[in-house]
Amino acid sequence: MIAVAFTSINKTQLERHKDENGYQMAVKLCERADKVASFGGDVVGDICGILSGAGGVSLVVNMNISDVDLSLLVTCLVSSVIAGITIFCKAIMKTYALQNCEQIAIVTGAYLEVSVFNKLRKKFSGRKKKK
Repeated sequence: MIAVAFTSINKTQLERHKDENGYQMAVKLCERADKVASFGGDVVGDICGILSGAGGVSLVVNMNISDVDLSLLVTCLVSSVIAGITIFCKAIMKTYALQNCEQIAIVTGAYLEVSVFNKLRKKFSGRKKKK
């Protein structure tokens, strides 16, 4: 959702949110939309896919099904349901992100402005590099 929002927005759309928290970070992210899309769409998306698949396997393993054929059937069924829900939710979220890209950008920027990573970045960016 964040990846789609930042690839579909431009900086001029953010101008009306100039006084809101998260504006500065949203502009920085908008300038780096390609990197935001790669990280948000690929890295985070892959991690979520792996975790949902592992959760499905965990469910099937904890069922303790002794019949091999039934176990295979349940595994396929659980995998199909997880894949279907994932694809359906991604499609809905992409549509939502296109329609509400400004709000998503500002909220994401606000969260990142108060995050630990931003505070660490500010702390270490002031130090001079050793030669």
